[in-house]
Order: sequence, then structure tokens, then C-alpha cells
Amino acid sequence: MPGYVLLARTGALLMLPALGACATAGDYPSLAIRDAERAAMAGRIGLATAPPAPLIPERTPLPSPASFDPAALGRVGPLTAAARGAHGRFQSQVAAAQRLVAAGRGGNRDSDAWAAAQVALASLESARSQTAVPLADLEQLHAEAAIAGVPSDTLSAARREVLGLVRAEDATLARLRGQLGR
Repeated sequence: MPGYVLLARTGALLMLPALGACATAGDYPSLAIRDAERAAMAGRIGLATAPPAPLIPERTPLPSPASFDPAALGRVGPLTAAARGAHGRFQSQVAAAQRLVAAGRGGNRDSDAWAAAQVALASLESARSQTAVPLADLEQLHAEAAIAGVPSDTLSAARREVLGLVRAEDATLARLRGQLGR
């Protein structure tokens, strides 16, 4: 190693302590412990005057079960009928949607056939949502009855039936989407 490189490195090392003296005391905040830090440390060591908060909060009483009006079970029949009607409307659109999907399959996304298939699928999705609305109402009734401890075989059976209708519609939509390549 040439001598001037060694001299430059040695000189740089000797200058490092002098660089710390370049700053004035007013430019940087003090590193002394502040009053807030002192109080926080006293609290951790147990010198604080307030008792520590419990690690496990006290038990709060559970709210009383909601009252369930058994007359609400009278809605089960109309909700099931509404779901069946919506499912019928869905089924009536499936054949046309299948034809349009078959015509649009493999086509360009900017073709009229592909666009018509998309519109048919959107119409089916809209019909599916009409079946799902009564399902949501039946789910709410089922939850309210369960919370109140009111068993209802009729409600459970209706809920299962409508859920089956929605699942069948979901399967049809998934199959058609897969055929179209969407």
C-alpha cells in the first residue's frame, strides 16, 4: 500500500474525534431523562401511586335474549314461495342463456355474440339475487329464533330448501361462466 494512502487513512481517523466538537450544544435536544420518562419508569417499577389496571377486565353481563314473536314464523311460507317464484324465473332464462353462451364461446370479447352472452349472464345473476333476498330474510328469522331459543322445524326446512335453490343457481352460473371463459 503506498504511503500516501496510509497517511490519508490515518489522517481521517485522527479527524473523527474533532468532528464531534463542531456542533454547538444548542443545536440538539438534551439526552437527559425527561420528567415524563421518569414518571413512566417509576410506574413500571411499582413506584406509581395509582393501582395497575387489571389484565383481565371484569365480566360484563350478557344482554338478555331478544324476544322473538312466534307470529314472525308466519312469514316463512310467503318467503319460501317468493324464493320458489324467483327460482322459476331464473330457470326460465337458463335455456336462452345457454344458447347465447354457446354462440359467444371462443369468440372475441368485442364480438356481438360474446356481448349478448354477457348480457344473458348478467340477467341470470339478477334473477339469482331475487332468490337470495328471501334466503336472507329466512336467515335473519332463523338467527332471531335461535337466539330466543325458539325451535322451528318449518323454518329450518324452508331455509334449507331456499339455500339449495340458491346453490343450484350458483352452480348454473359458474358452469355458464366457465363455458364462456369469463
